Amino acid sequence: MLYLLSIVAVGVGLYLRFAMPETPEFARDVRDRRAEISVPLWEAFDGETVQFYA
Repeated sequence: MLYLLSIVAVGVGLYLRFAMPETPEFARDVRDRRAEISVPLWEAFDGETVQFYA
């Protein structure tokens, strides 16, 4: 039963996310950041060492 409730909650969240338009300030900020960072995942791990412990 909880799985069904979570699916409904995710569905409502996605509907609200895509139904509401972005504010002009946020859209401009996102557009400006994309111009600076072309590969965000690479930027997140650039110069960092990741250690895995078994």
